[in-house]
Amino acid sequence: MELMLRGLEADFAGHERLRQLLLNKTPRYGNDDDAADDLMVRVFEAYFGAVDGRPNTRGGTYHINLLPTTVHVYFGSVIGATPDGPPRRSTGERGRPRRCRAPTGKDPRLSCASVAKMDQVRTGGTLLNQKFTPPLGRRRGPGGASSN
Repeated sequence: MELMLRGLEADFAGHERLRQLLLNKTPRYGNDDDAADDLMVRVFEAYFGAVDGRPNTRGGTYHINLLPTTVHVYFGSVIGATPDGPPRRSTGERGRPRRCRAPTGKDPRLSCASVAKMDQVRTGGTLLNQKFTPPLGRRRGPGGASSN
């Protein structure tokens, strides 16, 4: 844990081996990996229990919505290095939030399987954006030949 904290504080400067280990060998939410997905469910349950239904300053109550598109650029601009390997102030491609990509060759539907492990019904809204490149949509026949 001490090594992790030192690496994060240093934005991984002098800790490239740790950064590569975190980037390439750590289970990732969004890949239908039960170990990672179970952690996400635990965090969601703690967050939901701490916030949902609490009174707000306007006489109403707070409700949980999972719509990260509304704040990701700001948070990406002020966040430090994170344990999944990206350096500080990294918002990702074109200001989009950093995300865990499925390993090469894996089915992109794995992220849907991960998201489905959380109780979506209890939230006031959930959004899952996925970007697909044109080659992904081309079906391949035997030997990799395009069947389009």
